[in-house]
Amino acid sequence: DHTAVSTSLYSFTDILYNLPGKFTMRRCNQCGLMYLSPRPTPKSIAFYYPEDYTSYRPPISNERLALMRWIRQRKLQKRRLLIERYSKRKNGVILDVGCATGLFLDEMIRFGWQGFGIEPIESAARFARTHFEVFQRMLSNAPYPTNFFDAITFWDVLEHTFSPKETLVQTASLLRPDGIVAISVPNWDSWERHWFGRHWQGFDPPRHLYVFTRATLTKLLEEAGFTVLE
Repeated sequence: DHTAVSTSLYSFTDILYNLPGKFTMRRCNQCGLMYLSPRPTPKSIAFYYPEDYTSYRPPISNERLALMRWIRQRKLQKRRLLIERYSKRKNGVILDVGCATGLFLDEMIRFGWQGFGIEPIESAARFARTHFEVFQRMLSNAPYPTNFFDAITFWDVLEHTFSPKETLVQTASLLRPDGIVAISVPNWDSWERHWFGRHWQGFDPPRHLYVFTRATLTKLLEEAGFTVLE
């Protein structure tokens, strides 16, 4: 608990679903990492992820507008190409942590990768399991051996974890020595955060437990044994 050496930034309620609870975003005065405190517990957090949570997207083919289908497919393609650019193995083994309904896994598998997923929220995992090998659990309970994956991805997921550092340390152990990790997170330094202030979507309390800057994320990665490539 860093409360004694931290600064209170904003106090929130659940803006997206108006579910009960009051939460505060704080910044550690020592390392600069921003975190939610108080926050839900690991046992209560699922309450804040209803079945219509915005990240649980239906298949792209279900989109009515052709433009939306193109935009969503283009986003998946860009992520796949990023992995393929840096991975030492083509058509390797990939783990998508927080895979939601499995759309990114579908993209990778269609291009020859062996894909696995982890999704802790039952409603999303249930849908994904009809198409992929998906475990409904946290990464800390993952049934995978060490040095198993060529790539592990966290697409807008790391900010949801209760301990990003422990998560990244475990990620390093699951990767082969030349494996890669790809992460996307809301960026504190983005123009959207400066423009919208406390109403910035990147806060999303209480589902986002952390907010990162480039410096704090880089520090966590290096402490976990990674070298930042891009």
